Amino acid sequence: MSRVPLASDGTFSMAFFTDFTTRGYVGLLDRYTVSVALFAAVALPAHGATCLTLKTQGAVHNRGARYSRVLWASAAPLMLASWLAIARSSKRTTRASFRESSQFSHPPFLVHTARQIL
Repeated sequence: MSRVPLASDGTFSMAFFTDFTTRGYVGLLDRYTVSVALFAAVALPAHGATCLTLKTQGAVHNRGARYSRVLWASAAPLMLASWLAIARSSKRTTRASFRESSQFSHPPFLVHTARQIL
């Protein structure tokens, strides 16, 4: 197992969080883990609200559309924050990370997000 800090007796223990960095001895929570978790916590309900908007009519449709706009507008900056955390934690340059990041390599996702926000 690579990068898992095992003690000499084979047990694993780690602090919950240390200094919130992604280098050296890190805890279970660092800026990368938290930013991706926050993005996922907003993006998943945004997908659900979008699905409700597409599959329903009336009051449920209207609520779904309203929540969808709010959640996608919240997901966009969180996606950027998670991308920046990935770029900072990797050894690649920011430009190479941006080019290779799967989040930004799908224009339909960006178009869909922009349409939901507007």
